[in-house]
Amino acid sequence: MDELDRLLNSVGKKVFVQYYASFGDPRIPDSEVIERLTQDYTLKASRTRTSKARRIFREGRQREALQRIADSERTDPEATALARRLLKDG
Repeated sequence: MDELDRLLNSVGKKVFVQYYASFGDPRIPDSEVIERLTQDYTLKASRTRTSKARRIFREGRQREALQRIADSERTDPEATALARRLLKDG
């Protein structure tokens, strides 16, 4: 397992694609993204997910992450479909 896989596992593949636009928009403050996530997670878990997802974007690996999710056989089918749509839409 490489670093990108570890980051994706920390974020959650489904969460990564569901909040892809928010994670990838540097104009949205971390606090706002965290607020959106805390509906389902604790504050600490939301901070971790946001931090790791933003790192994927900072390192320019978001398309590679989407490809891994799209190719994953063990990921939720809705998440893989959304990843494929995000890849297609550019």
